Amino acid sequence: MDKPLRRRILTAWKDACGPGVRLPGGFRFSGEGDALTMAFRTAEGLGLGDAPCNMQEDAAAFEGWALALYVHCLHGAGTVRLEGPEGLLTDAEALYTEYPHYSRFLYRARRFSQVCGRWFRLSGGLRARAERFGGFLERGVFTNNLPSGPAGVKGTLESAIESRFAEAGSPLAARLGCGALYRQLPVGLFRGSVAAKNRIFTGGTSAIDLWGLSGDTLTVLELKAENKMVGAVTELFFYANYVYDLFVKPGGGFRPNPGHGARGYDALRTASEAGTLKRVRGCLLLDQESCHPLVTAALLKELDRGPVTYGCIRYRADASAETISLG
Repeated sequence: MDKPLRRRILTAWKDACGPGVRLPGGFRFSGEGDALTMAFRTAEGLGLGDAPCNMQEDAAAFEGWALALYVHCLHGAGTVRLEGPEGLLTDAEALYTEYPHYSRFLYRARRFSQVCGRWFRLSGGLRARAERFGGFLERGVFTNNLPSGPAGVKGTLESAIESRFAEAGSPLAARLGCGALYRQLPVGLFRGSVAAKNRIFTGGTSAIDLWGLSGDTLTVLELKAENKMVGAVTELFFYANYVYDLFVKPGGGFRPNPGHGARGYDALRTASEAGTLKRVRGCLLLDQESCHPLVTAALLKELDRGPVTYGCIRYRADASAETISLG
């Protein structure tokens, strides 16, 4: 990247947010005027290779960084284009099960293009791959893996705080208008039945931190504790669109799993099948140390389109559940 463009981006971000903001190392930036391009440096950022990046990592979180360019550098006027590295593997359906991080990337790229298409563009190669994957989804029937039992506390700060917010009488549940909040909703995707050979999106421990029902709205929350990252926006965007396609959107190839699920899943599936869910609300749940200066209300507002909306709740927490407060 040429030095003038680097200075321009960093100056714009520092003017908006203060010092300490860096360019993500996983992308190359180019362009001029109101047309900027960000290109993946490696295939791992797309979810390919022997060590694919998780979507929240800086080298993969294109949604958050593209929004930062558009909102803080282009000031809402111009375009951001995403390119892939040269020499990508030839697309074939076999890749979708072999590289579930890549399949998830294609889903995210297609959705992000649909939501932010006024200003966001995919390069020709990425666009063709994303549309091909979209056709693959439209031709099949896909389901999710079930929450199989109570969610444990993993010994991390985030897991402990997440557990507190899901307790009976949670002030967060009351603020959101949810009767209860549940933990760890799995976000795997499988073609037909849940089996390793049918896996399309990563299963295992991939899950939404917290979620709840309030009338016709399904709320999903991405919690961070002392963890400042633009990639939180990428995670929230994927989770909100995933649950919309699986539980809210009429028709389509996504279907809730018909089996018995723990942690509120049966009530969620029942509401979905009854057609009472109409909207999805995605919220970042951040403590002071997790508020990245580029992730602003203006940035999240760019994602608000139709039945999926976004917001942010800040929290404070110490060692006991009774002292949790929201602000």
